Amino acid sequence: MNVLEECRQLIAERKLRGHEITSPLNNLAEAYLLALEDSRSGPRSELVRKAETACRAALAQGRRVCGGLPQALRAQGRYAWLMGRPRAARRWWERSLAVAAALDAQYERGMTYLEVGRRLGDAASVAHAERLLGAIDARLDLIAAKR
Repeated sequence: MNVLEECRQLIAERKLRGHEITSPLNNLAEAYLLALEDSRSGPRSELVRKAETACRAALAQGRRVCGGLPQALRAQGRYAWLMGRPRAARRWWERSLAVAAALDAQYERGMTYLEVGRRLGDAASVAHAERLLGAIDARLDLIAAKR
């Protein structure tokens, strides 16, 4: 996470723009969300603040460079879910699916369906994710994500 934080600081300090900064910002949001889910990762209030800030930055970047938007929307959905707001989470995930469909981003659609299926216990969404990810030969991502 330290490397991703350093990336975020460089992006801010140098006022970097463009598609190159999308992955570090999305990955930082994902990292803080994973830490937030892991109760051993430090003070929860600090992780909540950092996850919220990282998700917000990923969303802002996703609005500038649309290729990263489905992942940022999915992360925002997970953040809402972890904050006990399942209806808001569903809305973020629906937006992620819609944007991914508009971009024909099958990988992002698959990963969002997997997130929805896992969080909601929806076997149909997991099966849909498996079909999408299998069709683009992203089986290793599917296996890793299901852990």
